[in-house]
Amino acid sequence: MSSYCQINRRSPRTNRILVGARNVWDNFTSCEWKGWGLGILAVAMLFGYLFEVNDLSIKGFEIKALEQKIAGLEKEHNDLKFTVAKLQSMGDLQGAVRVQQMVKISQAEYLNTSPDVVALNK
Repeated sequence: MSSYCQINRRSPRTNRILVGARNVWDNFTSCEWKGWGLGILAVAMLFGYLFEVNDLSIKGFEIKALEQKIAGLEKEHNDLKFTVAKLQSMGDLQGAVRVQQMVKISQAEYLNTSPDVVALNK
């Protein structure tokens, strides 16, 4: 073990250098565990990366499905607009008049009201 990794502590009573660990946590901070810590960190980062890539690919599939749904709804919307325009056309309205057996009037009569007469909303 190199001197860089060695943990040197001095005893408070004798002021001598203590060699070795006094408890479990002293071993945890030594150089032997530093390699494990980096390995565990690398594995955790790898799993995090894989999780994010997987999540991103799932979102891509969801976006593609929603874009296809939007395209289908836009087509349906355009078809409905065409149907409304066709049903509102003058030829279709005249056909509906014939089906309901309406007749043309020869002269329109309009109601004349005096300016003094108003409707009262109660």
